[in-house]
Amino acid sequence: MENIKPDKSISSSLHQSSWTRPSQWGEEDINLEPGVIIRDKYRLEEELGTGAMGLVWKASDLIQEEGESRDSHVAIKFLSQDFKEHPDALKALVREFNRYKRLSHANIVKAHGLDHVGNSFFMVMELLKGVPLDEFIKSHPNGLSIREAEPIIKNMAHALAYAHQEGIAHLDFKPANVFYESDVKTAKVIDFGIARPLDQSERAETKYDPGALKALTDSYASCEMLLGLDPSPRDDIYGLACVTYELLSGNHPFNRKKATTAKYEHLSPKPIRDLNRQQNQALLRALAFHRDDRIATVDEFLAELFPEKKKSTFLVPLLLLFAFVAGFSAWEVFKPSIDKHFAEQEHQRIVEEKARQQAEAARQAEAARQAEAARQAEAARQAEAARQAEAARQAEAARQAEAARQAEAARQQAEAARQAEAARQAEAARQQAEAARQAEAARQAEAARQAEAARLTEQQRQQQKQAKQAQEMARLLRKCKKHLDAQRLTTGSGGNALACYQDVLKREANNAEALKGLQKIERRYQAWAENAFSNQQLHKIPNYLIGLERVNPQSPILADLRERLKIERKKQQAEAKKQQAEAKKQQAEAKRQEAEAKRQEAEAKRQAKEKERKMQAKAKPQKPKPQERSEESEEVEDDDLAKLIEAARRQQARDDYLAKKRSEAREK
Repeated sequence: MENIKPDKSISSSLHQSSWTRPSQWGEEDINLEPGVIIRDKYRLEEELGTGAMGLVWKASDLIQEEGESRDSHVAIKFLSQDFKEHPDALKALVREFNRYKRLSHANIVKAHGLDHVGNSFFMVMELLKGVPLDEFIKSHPNGLSIREAEPIIKNMAHALAYAHQEGIAHLDFKPANVFYESDVKTAKVIDFGIARPLDQSERAETKYDPGALKALTDSYASCEMLLGLDPSPRDDIYGLACVTYELLSGNHPFNRKKATTAKYEHLSPKPIRDLNRQQNQALLRALAFHRDDRIATVDEFLAELFPEKKKSTFLVPLLLLFAFVAGFSAWEVFKPSIDKHFAEQEHQRIVEEKARQQAEAARQAEAARQAEAARQAEAARQAEAARQAEAARQAEAARQAEAARQAEAARQQAEAARQAEAARQAEAARQQAEAARQAEAARQAEAARQAEAARLTEQQRQQQKQAKQAQEMARLLRKCKKHLDAQRLTTGSGGNALACYQDVLKREANNAEALKGLQKIERRYQAWAENAFSNQQLHKIPNYLIGLERVNPQSPILADLRERLKIERKKQQAEAKKQQAEAKKQQAEAKRQEAEAKRQEAEAKRQAKEKERKMQAKAKPQKPKPQERSEESEEVEDDDLAKLIEAARRQQARDDYLAKKRSEAREK
């Protein structure tokens, strides 16, 4: 794959173009796909997600990877193609990067740098592990217990509290903007794309308002955010309360309706059964539609949702409650027997009172009768008195015996009631223990079911990941074959087979198809070199040797071809020198013959003129002056011949020089 390298024309064109619209910079966009190398430093691996403002890729930091770092992966956020058309696209990304630099917190994602290639501007960030919180909530449709959700809620709250302390409101707080790693129970807040300063003067100084992007998520935005009012920490508290409610119940508090709609429809969230009255009230206050009715700070929300436990004040009411319950249970058990005992005692008292009244009446009658009898017979009275005394004694003995019997019966009933209460309490304790055991068994079964579900989910995720990797590997191998078929072996503006197969081997070191592909590249260069040797096209062979060296610097074929090239070049140089010497010899002979021809031609002309002059001399008397002119003419003709010979010599020198240059060029 061809590296995307820095180009000076890019930086110069940026100064000539508008920085506000990256889509108008004029440079070609990056083809984002696995294997593409950005700035000779980052290699893209897979796309993680796409949003309205940008898309995020997982990438390897090649420097960290070369240094064998434990974790060489980063996340790279590119501006989306549609968002590049927005006039404030670059400003939004720069402001988001500055906010990440300003917010250094364990529960907020970190940003490493900001850069661009062509018209693709990107931000390098920390690669988060785990899953987005909205996916985690979907996997728990019934919600989590307050104890299980506590670390997640506190991590989110601490991140927002720190941002508020630094004067920044998130303003797009939702489950999708929180990453949760269940192994270490850590949540991190992401996407400060539309975050705004809380200080009005600071907002005025920036001359840029992210609120103009209208990138709110309606289901988690407060009424004030939907109405376009100035930001406040209470806007984030509303979003935090929505996410907390959804985390604990599995459902949105207002069925994902906008806050303004829920307000006009007078909707109210249902209390969560796992929370006490104070905790439900804290959620209701945080979800208030009016900003003034809402909890003011994140710390106050945490304090109400997770109050500190005071053991000393809590233990006394618990003991009193336990004593009251125990007393009430004992009263309910003993009440029937106690009521029965008091009823029997009352009945006995009435019977004894009636007996006493009857005895008193009988005594009075007997006294009268005895008085009458006394007048009749003192002896009979005394005998009757003795009989009555004996009857009274017997009645008293019977009453005491009845009272003892009733007391024994009451004691036996109390003992039976005590034993029954003890048996009931033992049975109740046994039932409670059995219920606790069943509850523990059910909890363990549920935990095992959840663990099995998590294992199956993880197994499915791993299978999907492996399938995706297999698909990606197949796609990459098809791409490599396409480069190979198109003769893009080690170079190419759109990628090459060598880099493609090397990328495959980095992912799978012993991939047979990739190894065969490299062998094919090597054989193809070898065949081209052999063909060039056959056709005496030695100038092509160095390029083939460079390609072979890129494929396998230790190849014996490469060494053999280099040795052959040296031998052939020596032969070619010797042949060229021989041909050059022969050519020089031929050129010298040709020039000599040409000079001889010109000399002969000049001699012929001279003889013709001499003959003509003699004929003219015969025709008329000779004069001295014409004779002098003829000699001068001969001298002029001799000068012309010397000039022709000098011109031929210079032409020969030029031809020799050009032949030498051509020979040197062929050798190179």
